[in-house]
Amino acid sequence: MKPHLTLLFISILISVVSLAQPAKKPKQTAAPNMDKMMQDAMKGMSNEEQAEMQKLMKGIMPTLTDKTAKTADYADFNRNEELVPKRDMVRIATISKKRLTQADIATYAANLYAKLMAKGEAAENTLVKSVIAKAQKANDISNGAVLAMMQGHQQAAMALSMKALQLDPANVNMQNNMAAMLTQYGYPEQALPVLNKLKNEFPVNSTVLNNLCLAWFSLGELDSAKKFARLTMRVNPYHPETTVCGGLMEELNGDPIKAGKDYTAAMENNPNSLIEKIAKNKMGDKGFEKIDFDKIKRSITIYEYFPKDWIKIPALSDHVSEYENDRKIQNGHSKMFTELKEKIETLLEASNAEASNLAEKNQDDFIKEMGLASVKGYNVMSKTAVTVQMILQQYIAKWNEDNVKEYAELQNEIDAKRAVMTKTGEHDKCADFDRKNNEFLAYINPVIRKFHAKKIEEFRSWLNAYCTWSWYTAGNPKNTIMTSCIAWTAALETLYENAINDQQVIAKSCVAQNGDQAVFVPTPEIPNFSCPTLLKVPIGKDWQELSNATKNFDTNSLGITSKSNPIPNQTLAFGGDNKSIAQPGVAPFVKTTNGSVTPGMINDSDDDLAPLSVIPLDELTPLPNLPDNDLTPLPDLRKSRLLKDLLNKMTTADCNNVKSPKDKLNEQLDRMMKSVKEMDAYGELHEKIKDFDHAVKEMDATMAQKEQLKKQIEKIQQEADKMDKYETMQQSKKEIEKIMKEIDAMDAKKALKEKQVKIQQLVDEMDNALPVLQNIKQNGLQPSISNGIQTPGTITPIKGLFQ
Repeated sequence: MKPHLTLLFISILISVVSLAQPAKKPKQTAAPNMDKMMQDAMKGMSNEEQAEMQKLMKGIMPTLTDKTAKTADYADFNRNEELVPKRDMVRIATISKKRLTQADIATYAANLYAKLMAKGEAAENTLVKSVIAKAQKANDISNGAVLAMMQGHQQAAMALSMKALQLDPANVNMQNNMAAMLTQYGYPEQALPVLNKLKNEFPVNSTVLNNLCLAWFSLGELDSAKKFARLTMRVNPYHPETTVCGGLMEELNGDPIKAGKDYTAAMENNPNSLIEKIAKNKMGDKGFEKIDFDKIKRSITIYEYFPKDWIKIPALSDHVSEYENDRKIQNGHSKMFTELKEKIETLLEASNAEASNLAEKNQDDFIKEMGLASVKGYNVMSKTAVTVQMILQQYIAKWNEDNVKEYAELQNEIDAKRAVMTKTGEHDKCADFDRKNNEFLAYINPVIRKFHAKKIEEFRSWLNAYCTWSWYTAGNPKNTIMTSCIAWTAALETLYENAINDQQVIAKSCVAQNGDQAVFVPTPEIPNFSCPTLLKVPIGKDWQELSNATKNFDTNSLGITSKSNPIPNQTLAFGGDNKSIAQPGVAPFVKTTNGSVTPGMINDSDDDLAPLSVIPLDELTPLPNLPDNDLTPLPDLRKSRLLKDLLNKMTTADCNNVKSPKDKLNEQLDRMMKSVKEMDAYGELHEKIKDFDHAVKEMDATMAQKEQLKKQIEKIQQEADKMDKYETMQQSKKEIEKIMKEIDAMDAKKALKEKQVKIQQLVDEMDNALPVLQNIKQNGLQPSISNGIQTPGTITPIKGLFQ
């Protein structure tokens, strides 16, 4: 079986597993026909490949049918209008007109909790009581609510969010989360009083505004929803939920261009199967050609299998006089590349052996075993991985096409510039040849290096993303994922090789030179692709694993096991505490989409929220207490960046699992404390800074004297040079040495000031980071929920639950 067809087979298989859900209720859309899904998935394949793919799928259909029977129900839809609820005037009329105050929150949550526990299912009530008994404080119960939601426990999730808020009513993040759960489980009329209170306190928080948008959207009140969607997108254009809702409403208003832009932005903010389906319903497959991979890179987790300087591109001298040395460098790299190619070929042969041996023995066995291994590897990130891989495949196809064209243009430019810049004249001599060659080298080699550096970085970033997300499709059946990544390594090696060989080297004219020698260049390590990318997110005290092996989050201290119920489509932004509500797209987040889980914004990024000055606020009622500068206070931005950096460092591909995420968190704490530990006490550091301040104050006054002292030295030196007597000269030298010591002392004070600045920066970093890190260590990350659009029939509310 062709290697590329194997990976395509796995992607199609996961797509079918994801979509072929049973229709549990007569009113829901019927389950899609698998044959039709196969036909859609195989568009663009040759007849031969389609026949082979159908044969592969036929061999595993019994197992596939059994697999889908055990999964939650996420009905398909072919028209985006199906996502829009009808206007519900009855429920809108029940929304409380009373404005909630902080004093009302505990009673409001307690009343909801009492009603839910009185009418809820017995099993869910038992789970709620069990979690409360095990949890030690409100934070633990709140995190238990989020975990229950992720495990498919609808009533338990709401009840626990209410209980947590009842215990800690001043916690605005818990207020947001309770309201968000009420909306996504079908009770937005109960959520709106809380959300309106939060809007008054956080008028430009994109999480609160988004949740207001989705609450009104759930009630079919689209004008209000659109108003809040517009503002949310202006406040935070990276919010992964609001862009979808905004695009949907633009589509309903008859503006397909705006809708397409919003859907594209939504895919760039967080690619997933739901937005893929919504976008395809409107734009077809062509719409994904506009997706910017550079924007997606900031939104998806990417493990750096290949570091930035996996092979460092040497800059040659660009001068004929250095011909022999430049050729040594090129020859040394040529030998290294030969060894590297041999290593890649050896690894490729070993990696491909299992699948090749199986295919040679019996084609039918190969089909069956490969299919079963792929189904077995289905995990919580599989559906999103298929969507990401689709985007990555389209990107690299276009990239390859452009690269071939641009590389040919580069070669033409090299030839054209050489012809013009090195053209000889009738009376040219050796010096003239060398001068022209040097001008040509000085011009063309920087162009060559810039071209290849750009192409290598683009491809390296893509390959890191590809190998990260290939693992999430279906594990690594018969080493197919590892084989694919090793094969692409050969392509990356070729790019580096061209970057060095394409640099022009010209020998000096009229001089015999030897260009056969070589320097030694060590062969770089090939990444260990047998290690899947692993991320553990600290939700509460339990660090939940996101990897190719994660089927659910059953491993937790609260005893909340998975239930085969739908998981709402929403986003959890990390960083919220009792006084703030985290905003996805700026803070790192985890998104759920029809049961699939995706980490987002884990990579380093300096993106902030939009400045207040560019956000029109005239569409809503006047917003009080607006900040004067940036939208988000500086401490919140620092926290978001710290969390991105922390989670990015916790993304690993460690086969031996030598260091756990908690170990890495401790390392982060140790790093922050390292400079302090070198001193006797933290307080002494501040005392030293005071001493530095005192010493530096004198420096500013004496710096002007420094120039005068230098002039005195010059004068004394001049006089000493004129003197004949040795003793007088010696006296002058002593005077010079004395002045030089004074200058050295001034330089030392300057260095002291620079050291003071660095130490103060360290103190500032520690002051900001240590409380955050210590809180994470003790309580985990506090997630803030942002609601999203639900697929038809995902959630069925219990009528009269809160009456």
